[in-house]
Amino acid sequence: MQKILLSSAMIVAMAAPSFAGGYEEPVIEPAPFVVEEPVGSLGGYGAAAALLGGAALIAILASDDDDDDDDSDGTN
Repeated sequence: MQKILLSSAMIVAMAAPSFAGGYEEPVIEPAPFVVEEPVGSLGGYGAAAALLGGAALIAILASDDDDDDDDSDGTN
């Protein structure tokens, strides 16, 4: 019987420090509040500028006149 009491006392003595300090409620942080700004279907000014730049580049390339074509008929 003494062995049982001694082993029980040792188990309680070893388990006691694990409960020291008590229980503290965890801190719950609030969820961040994100405000989404509406964006146009083209994605803002960057996409519109890229489209206009591409259209200007196509227009420049289409209207580019090559001087070599005028001399191809053989008469100078």
